[in-house]
Amino acid sequence: MDNKPNETMNLEEISNQISSIQNQLHALIQDKEKQTILKPLGKYHDVYLLLIGFTLTAMVGGFISYVYQKKMYDYQKQAINYENKQHEMTEFYKKISDIVTTRYLHARRLATYIEENKDQDIILQQKEKYYNSIDEWSKNDAYNRAFIQNSFTDTTVFKAYEDISVNFTQYLHPAMRKILNDPSDSMARKQVNTYINKQDQFNRKFFVICSKDVFPGKQE
Repeated sequence: MDNKPNETMNLEEISNQISSIQNQLHALIQDKEKQTILKPLGKYHDVYLLLIGFTLTAMVGGFISYVYQKKMYDYQKQAINYENKQHEMTEFYKKISDIVTTRYLHARRLATYIEENKDQDIILQQKEKYYNSIDEWSKNDAYNRAFIQNSFTDTTVFKAYEDISVNFTQYLHPAMRKILNDPSDSMARKQVNTYINKQDQFNRKFFVICSKDVFPGKQE
C-alpha cells in the first residue's frame, strides 16, 4: 500500500523529465531552423558573405575607376584637340597676315617709287615684287577660304577675309594700274594710300576675331 504513492511520484517525475527533454529538443530544433534561415550557406556563411562583399566592392570600384579613367581620357583628348586647333588657328593667322602685309608693302613701295620718280629699273623690280605678291595671294586664296569655312566657328572670320579680298581686287589693284599707266594721276595715288591704310585695320580685326573664336573647329 505504501509503495503506490512512491511509484506514482516516480512516474510523475519521469514524465516531467521526459517533457522537459522534449521541450529542450524542440527548442534546439527551432534554434537550428533559425540558424538555417539566417545562415543558408551553412557554417561558412559569414566567410561567404565576406567574400561576396569583397567581390562586389571590387566590381563597383572597378566600374567607378573605369568611368573616371574614361572621362579623364576624353577630357585630355579634348584638351589636346583644343590646343592643336589653337595652334593651327594661330599659324593660319600668321600666314594670312604675312601674305596681306607683303602685298600691301610692295604696293606701298611701288606707289612711292612712282611718285618719287625713281629709276625705271627700280620701279620695274618693285613692280615684279608686287605682282609676285599678287600671285602668292591668288595661289593661296582657295585654300584659305576652305580652311576658314571648315575650321572657324565664328563666321565673321570669313567676312573679314572677304573684305580684304574685295579691297585687293576691286580697289587697290585697279588704283595701282592707274598709277602705272599715269604716274601723274594724283587722285589715283590718293586712292592707293587710302586702300593701303586698310592693312593695319585688317590685321587688328582679323587677329581679334581669331582670338575670340574660343573653340575653333566646327562641332559634329
